[in-house]
Amino acid sequence: MPMPKSSFYIFCLLLSALVGSAQAQIESISLRGLITLKNPSSNKIYRVTDAGKQGDWKYDATDNESIANGGTVLESANRTIKGRYKRVFEYEDGVNIDWFLDNPSAPINEGLLWALAACDRVNFTAKTYIIAPIVITPKQLVNPRRLRLYFQNTVLKAQNGLNKIKVLHLEDIQELTLGGSLTLD
Repeated sequence: MPMPKSSFYIFCLLLSALVGSAQAQIESISLRGLITLKNPSSNKIYRVTDAGKQGDWKYDATDNESIANGGTVLESANRTIKGRYKRVFEYEDGVNIDWFLDNPSAPINEGLLWALAACDRVNFTAKTYIIAPIVITPKQLVNPRRLRLYFQNTVLKAQNGLNKIKVLHLEDIQELTLGGSLTLD
């Protein structure tokens, strides 16, 4: 026996409400606002809107051990909040170096190492980055065999006062990909 139309409509309404409630809510927020939330929810997606840091984050209440790196894992500034915020991103698309940088006028070295520990593809945007001499080894990489750096009209500028020509030294990396447009200054 077929279902009456009114019962079918009620069934559809209940089904859409169930599906809608299963989807995560999205809340726009600043990065500072995110790490100072008093009651974060694992059921929400937090959309950070700060320039250079924008992206979606989820709160993982069960993780209190991941090390905060400023780009893909954040810790709450509130000591009573023990979980971690984790950036939602496609691993194959890589991470953006800007996610890991605190001071745009400082060398990118520390942020670059954090980025390489999070993903084997690091993307650089169309701007000038200051870099100090750095050696990158397989031990520093999330994937010790592979490193992929992609540049979008990027300028890597040696830190002022350097008397070394070798600024970026890559050791024993089996699969290295450099893509895009890069100027060394």
